[in-house]
Amino acid sequence: MKTYKFFYLSLLISALSSSAFAQSSKVAVIDIQKVIASSDQGKNAKSDFEGSLKKAQTEIDSKKLEYQELRKKYEIQKDTLTGKAKQEKEDTLIAKEKELKKLFKESEDSLRARESEVINSLIEKVKKIVAQLAKDKGYDIVIEQSQGVLYSTDSINITDKVIEKIND
Repeated sequence: MKTYKFFYLSLLISALSSSAFAQSSKVAVIDIQKVIASSDQGKNAKSDFEGSLKKAQTEIDSKKLEYQELRKKYEIQKDTLTGKAKQEKEDTLIAKEKELKKLFKESEDSLRARESEVINSLIEKVKKIVAQLAKDKGYDIVIEQSQGVLYSTDSINITDKVIEKIND
């Protein structure tokens, strides 16, 4: 994967350095991570995600405490229990542990899916805004800053303009 990025970056640099392209092309850069972190929608998404994370953590902590209490009772009683009663308690503990692990996995998967969905939706909005801004301002190419741009002047950075437009 890195080989492909390096190849495409080399190809892009070659194209940008050709004198014909450099004389007739207008380039801009954007920091999509900054757009996501700084835009109102990005901030709201982060806040919603943190709320969902806190809710899931509270539920997991509650189930974990329940499991720990059962385990503690079992440890105290295990020497006095009959074979059948002991087996029932152990089965209950195993079931509770599986339930806790399942809840953790489901919560983690759900949160990841939701985060991915929100970020992808926001990125699609950013792409539309960038395309319109590039068309309006005459940019021939817009490069995402984290994809190999080591330096660019502020005059070609359109990140703040995109944040303004996405907040409108």
